[in-house]
Amino acid sequence: MVIWGNTTTPCTTPWLLSPSTATPATWSATPGKLASVAWYHALLGHYDDAITYGEQAITHLAEQKIAVNEAGAWDTLGYAHHHLGDHQRAIDCYRRSLALYRATGRSHLEAEVLEHLGDTHHALGDATAAAAAWQQALDLLIPLDHTGAGKLHAKLSASPPAG
Repeated sequence: MVIWGNTTTPCTTPWLLSPSTATPATWSATPGKLASVAWYHALLGHYDDAITYGEQAITHLAEQKIAVNEAGAWDTLGYAHHHLGDHQRAIDCYRRSLALYRATGRSHLEAEVLEHLGDTHHALGDATAAAAAWQQALDLLIPLDHTGAGKLHAKLSASPPAG
């Protein structure tokens, strides 16, 4: 199964998740594809594979100066590290992603990474840093009338007040 957004769809392209077994005719390991493979592995809980493909993608994307895709790959690495319990490494990855998204002006994607960053701070027990990241994300999403704002409101309401 490949996960698309919030739904699952049967994978009709098995090479997508296992490019090492694909034939050259069906797989061209472009940086964008590597980043996509990394994200799908992360969503499926294959965090080590996500890191492997994400790191490969970042190497190529940085060389090609494709900042928005590189930012997404850093977010994927952060997500995988978070789920493996390496929270400090996740924070470092999220910060790199944020810097790139800010440079590209992709505020909705910046907000998504800020939410992930807040989740990681929350997992570390740092309610103040979590709330700050979630609030920054919310501040970016409200002017866009983005549907993700409601989820952030809920996280902020459930989080104990800083103090």
